[in-house]
Amino acid sequence: MDVDLICPGLYCGKQIKESGNDSQLQYGDCGVCPRGERSDALKICRKCEELPELYDWLYLGFMAVLPLVLHWFFIEWYSGKKRFVSLRTWNVNHSVIYY
Repeated sequence: MDVDLICPGLYCGKQIKESGNDSQLQYGDCGVCPRGERSDALKICRKCEELPELYDWLYLGFMAVLPLVLHWFFIEWYSGKKRFVSLRTWNVNHSVIYY
């Protein structure tokens, strides 16, 4: 492996350039891999073809639910009702969105 192929850093890689001569691959400069690609062990950008793992799905679910819960919280906070709302009542009121 050639030393100039390795990019420093965790999130960068070299893109493979299209060339007329298919016998030798040409690499671009070090940079961020395009969307849908990630760098491999040789720091070359490759297309992602694997399915998301469990923690990827958990992260996506958390990021989908967090704005919803924050939205509900601030609706209650700024609604003008300064009464204590129990967690059970709050869950019943806002669980309607799931049905």
